[in-house]
Order: sequence, then C-alpha cells, then structure tokens
Amino acid sequence: MAPQERSNVYVDEDLQTVELDGYLSPRPPRRLRGEELAERLRWAFDPAEDDRPFAENHPHRVLALWRIARAMARVCGLCAEDETLDGTLSQIEPDPWYLGIKPQLSNIQQNLLRKSTAGTLLEVYARGLVPLLPSPKDPVKTDRWFEIAWVLATDLSIERTDHGARGMQGLHDPKGCQWAKVTPKQVVAVEELLVDEAQRLIIKVGERPAVEQFRQRYGFTRAEALGLMRLARAEALRMDGSTVEENRAIMSSMLKDFVSRAKQAINQRDELAALKELGRVQGLTRTEPEDDAKTFFETIARVAKRQDAALQLGENKPRVVDVRSEEVKRPPVEVEDPEDEDEEEALKDFDREKNL
Repeated sequence: MAPQERSNVYVDEDLQTVELDGYLSPRPPRRLRGEELAERLRWAFDPAEDDRPFAENHPHRVLALWRIARAMARVCGLCAEDETLDGTLSQIEPDPWYLGIKPQLSNIQQNLLRKSTAGTLLEVYARGLVPLLPSPKDPVKTDRWFEIAWVLATDLSIERTDHGARGMQGLHDPKGCQWAKVTPKQVVAVEELLVDEAQRLIIKVGERPAVEQFRQRYGFTRAEALGLMRLARAEALRMDGSTVEENRAIMSSMLKDFVSRAKQAINQRDELAALKELGRVQGLTRTEPEDDAKTFFETIARVAKRQDAALQLGENKPRVVDVRSEEVKRPPVEVEDPEDEDEEEALKDFDREKNL
C-alpha cells in the first residue's frame, strides 16, 4: 500500500471557522406539519417522485451555489479575483442573477478552465443567456444553468466532500434545480461570511494554514482558496482606507463614550485617564516626543538664521578657488633661528662698548 501523501503545511487540528461551521451545522429537529409532511412522505414512499432538495441541506446548497456562481462570473469576465460578487454584480444591467449574462472569454480567462470545459461553456452560452442562479420561473434558462453548473461542479470537484455532496443533493436534474430556493442575498451573505472567516484565520495562523483549512475541510480547490485569501486582503485594505482625521474622530467618540460611562460608575481615576487621553488625541496636550521634536526643529531654524545673516554681511565667506585655472600660492613661512638672537645681542653689546 502506497504511503499517503502529506502536505508540507502544518494544519492545527483545533483550528476552526466557528461562524461558518455554525452556519453549516445541522438544525435541531422539528415537527413536520401539513404540506411539508405530505411532501416528505411522498419522497420516502414514492420512488417516482422527483428527488427534490432537502431543506436541511439548504446551507450547504447556498455554499455550493456560491462556488458555482463565482466560477461563472470569473469565467464570463464579470469580476476579478479580488472583487466580491455583491460589489460587482450590483452595477450590471440586466440582473445577472436570474435574467442571465453573456460570456466575455479572453485568452487568459479560457486558461482558467480545461479546454474541454471552455468548449462546453461556449457551446451552451451560444444558445442564449445563462443566469447565475437557477430560476424557478424560467425553465429554459434553468436548463442552460444546469448544464453549465454541472460542468463547473465537476471541474471544481464539489461533490468530493460531504459539504459539497449535501450542497448538490437534489440538483441532479433541471426539475430539482427549480426547487433550490437559493436567493442572491443568501449567496452574498455566505460570501461575506467566508471573507470574514478568511480574515480571522490569516490574523490567527497565517495565509498558508488558512488555505489548507478551506481546502481540506470544505473541499475548495487551490485556486478557490487562494482567491478567497485575496478577497480577504482586499476587503481589509478597503476597511483600513480611512484618513487620519476620520480615525481621530472615531477615537474621540469612543473616548467620550468611555468618559460618560466612567462618570456613571463614579470612577474618577478612569475618567481622568480617559480625559487625558482624549486631550492627547484631539491635540490639546503634547507628549514628550512631540516636545523634543519641536525643540529640535527650532534649534535648526535658529542656527540656519545665524548662518544666513553671516553670509549676508560677508563674514566667514569661504574663498572658492578653481584649481583648473588658478594655482593656489601659499605665503612663505618664516622660521626664526635661535642663533640669530644671540648674534643680535652681541652686536648691541659691541655698540655700547664702542660708544663708551
């Protein structure tokens, strides 16, 4: 038996995506009544009844249809790898969710799929518009969606995990797809949930373990997991795009709220500390580093002012000599000899004796 291939990336067994797991977890059992009970009995005892999607698999179905809708939008050129479906498709007319879209396959986008997959998609799109979600009111477009959805589901290997198999349950024929009951709002909500979970994992363990988490636990392909990481980074960049003044205003509001709560709790120490921090944020009080920087720049300005005044008066003006056109002549240096002083004293004594 060949040894099982292991990933080089360490994945923590306790690593969890709590919000996503809570969304996909089974709901508590409930009592069926009326038409819902009759419908479930028909599924159980009538083999000729259509295999409609089960209600308990609805969260998994939303996740699977998000993967298919995003793959369709990427292939058709409607959104980039770092753009969300909500931010892109909301500006497209007509509604791409139910009315349909036309492909805009470039050479780069065709390389995202296998050659056979791209050929099948082009053949289906040539018949007419294809929506991103199955429409219960338009069986013709639902049939086209069914063909493309299963081509992409096979290409993405959605059914290789339990989450994906439960998501595609009941969607194996066009009639069942009309009962999917997945809305664009649900798909967008799942995308936001996935982006939030990806951001938490990137902050907690890093990007590579986060990629492995989505691949091993939820069956994402490597391209899907990396695209989700890019979505998380792009969303974090958009959230952090505020200016300094906006951040200062938000911080001031938070500190004012803390001051009011400290007053209500009669906590004067925390109130005084919050007021001091509020004054620093608003620029009413200065900190030591700010005072040192101000003193440093004032000293530089004062020294520069003195140098400018000295240059204007001509003091300490350096002499500039072009060594290429003029030779610098140094004045001769006179060195006094100690013997010359003795001879001078002897001549003076001789003159005095002669005068006597």
